Amino acid sequence: TKLEESSMIFGNTKLFTDWKNGTVLAVIKRFMKLHYMGDNNGEMKGYLDILKGYPDILSCYKGCLLGGAVGDALGYPVESMSEDAIFGRYGEEGIKTLKEAGSPALISGNTQMTLFAGNECIYRRSNINVETVIWNGYQEWLGTQGDTRWVDRNGSKMWIYEDERLHHLRAPEKTCLNSIRKGGTLEDPINNSKGCGTVTRAAVIGLSARYDGYDFLVEVKKMGEREAALTHGHALAVKSSGWLAATVANIIDMGFLYNRLEESFVPYPELIYMAITLAYDLNVSDLDAIHMLGEGWVAEEALAIAVFCAVRYQDDFAKAIRVSVNHKGDSNSTGAICGNLLGAWLGKEKVAEAFDLNDLELCDVIETIAEDLYTAVQKMVPEPGENKVWDRKYRR
Repeated sequence: TKLEESSMIFGNTKLFTDWKNGTVLAVIKRFMKLHYMGDNNGEMKGYLDILKGYPDILSCYKGCLLGGAVGDALGYPVESMSEDAIFGRYGEEGIKTLKEAGSPALISGNTQMTLFAGNECIYRRSNINVETVIWNGYQEWLGTQGDTRWVDRNGSKMWIYEDERLHHLRAPEKTCLNSIRKGGTLEDPINNSKGCGTVTRAAVIGLSARYDGYDFLVEVKKMGEREAALTHGHALAVKSSGWLAATVANIIDMGFLYNRLEESFVPYPELIYMAITLAYDLNVSDLDAIHMLGEGWVAEEALAIAVFCAVRYQDDFAKAIRVSVNHKGDSNSTGAICGNLLGAWLGKEKVAEAFDLNDLELCDVIETIAEDLYTAVQKMVPEPGENKVWDRKYRR
């Protein structure tokens, strides 16, 4: 189809070059702005004042994972419900608070898998010469879903496996369950599925990437694609996951250069362009725009719906998440992706202002994984024996 053909834009090297040129221009514009805010001697004394308006990197890590979990938990009770049923039950604005979603509001398999992926990324950075991959983390997640064969044979390396709150079936995607038992690669796809389960866990791949030069986003994109191919073989699932991973990495490392969320996006396909265009067309209602983009059951549609909501309401986390879940499609997945994007952009403080995180299941574990991932990627991992808590969690 035209959409599938246009989606191959992800692999267009020229567009990454064009994006880089745009980033250079953004840097120049930002520092010109800073310069002209200085005094007559050209001192950029307004620099620190401007940066105060941006969340720090740790806040962005927390915002990304907590925001994704909030969207997941708020959308979980209304997933697959008709819009008449949603608005009939929760009112004209639909479900609005985590307390309405439950006590606590439960996360789904989307956030469960994200946490295991994050735990595995930290474990890998903490153990030199230890061959570990995201795959091992997913095998342990499979153990929490009742299939403990891998854990019984190899033992558990993930500290979160010990938390009984994760040992619950929360509507896991069947494709993920079946594929994790076998495993696919980019070169040898395991199936032709393009379910959105790949995209809901892609943000943590972006968080796990350490900036190491101008081409690092190309590598992050490849990382996201390789991770997606473990469970989903369709090109759109793979490419959508790579896009989100690279975009989250760019927000984390370069977000202060941009005035608008969409300026931080790496090159995107037709449906993302459509989502951004709809976000600025105020003649189109939220629900009408979402209906134009799909229902979110497949990767590219879930991503597009999330992008639409995040761009239209990028200064209002609560509104963005509520719009992203109150529709007839895969509400918790679109909510999770929207929360990942906007949480990374706005930081934890804005997420906490919008929703009471005391009502979120596993909030403590989610925040700990975010903090430890930040430490492992952005700072120095403690040396063996230097931090007993770290050793107990990540050097098993």
